Formats: sequence, structure tokens, C-alpha cells
Amino acid sequence: MGTLTVSKFFGKFNLRKWGTQLMNKNQTLSIFSSRGLHADEYQTELSNQTSKDRDTIGAINEIVKAKSHGRLFAVVYLAGVQFKITEEDVILIQGYWAPDIGDRIRLEKVMLTGSSDFTLLGRPLLPRDLVRIEGTVIEKTLSHNKMHCVIKKGEDYRRLRFMKVPYSMLRINLIQFDGLVDEVKDVEGLRQTVLW
Repeated sequence: MGTLTVSKFFGKFNLRKWGTQLMNKNQTLSIFSSRGLHADEYQTELSNQTSKDRDTIGAINEIVKAKSHGRLFAVVYLAGVQFKITEEDVILIQGYWAPDIGDRIRLEKVMLTGSSDFTLLGRPLLPRDLVRIEGTVIEKTLSHNKMHCVIKKGEDYRRLRFMKVPYSMLRINLIQFDGLVDEVKDVEGLRQTVLW
């Protein structure tokens, strides 16, 4: 079962330092995400939370409702690579990627999102209905020529190959919250969903 961690965020974003700072300040809070749980199991887990946990979630939900969080950032998993993004960023995806120029896509593998006041961590991913991230493919091109040379010593074997890697450029148009942290949406057939 995946879990969702809610934590206060202080200082400059640094994942290595960040984990130890949170453990030292004792400000982490874990709740079960709706992925893989029925609504009644999820509500049971929410009722077992302490008052401090509920206060933290309430404070974050107030910020999300009022949209006073400012500029959001996120870490997404795309084409086998993790990218830290904000709105209007352009990211470069190396290798073959199917979408064509002008296609608008929604990035659903969100690992982390937050602002200057708080950060939401997914273990490993945040629920799909919590954060909405959309982007547009703006360019597809090839890299410069790369040379690959193979020489076997003691044999008369030399191969020189030139290749180009396909690149795709994606502009992030939107990062926003679609729901609240402790909100459970009614979804039928959740256990039959294939996550890949």
C-alpha cells in the first residue's frame, strides 16, 4: 500500500539534507493514500490520526482552498527520469518519446509537490486526483552527431558508427491541486486498476 507523507517545508529545497531535517524536527506525518484502499478503510486510517496530524492537514487544506500557496513545484517521473519542475519550465527528454509536436499531455506520475510553505511526498507516487500537471510538446529534434568507435586489439576489427539521439522538449503549462489532502473521491473498480 502506498502512503502519503505531509510535511512542513523550511529553507532551500535539498533532498539529502531535507530527510534528516524532518526527522530531527519531528514534523513528518504519514497517512494512507486512497490508492489500493476502499473508502471505509481510508476513513478508519484518518480517524486514527492524532490531533497534531489533523491540524497540519487542516492548515495545508486551508492554504490549498485559498490558493495562497504561491508558485508550486513538483518532481515527476517521465521516460525513466525524474525531473524537478515548476510552471513554464522546459524539460528535455532524451530518447524516443511518442507524443508529437503540439500534443497536450497530463503527467500523472507525480512523486512530490509543494510550495514554500509545505511539501507533499508520495511513496512512491501521489494520488492521481490530488495534483494536476499539464504540458505541451514544443519541439522534437535530433542531437548532434555522436561517434561510437569499436576497436579489438590483436584483430583487424574497427567499426566507426555515427548516431543521433532523438530529443523532445516539453513545456510545463500547469501545476495545480485538484483536491484536498484528506479528500476521498468515490472511484469504482479501483482494485482492478493496472498501475505501471
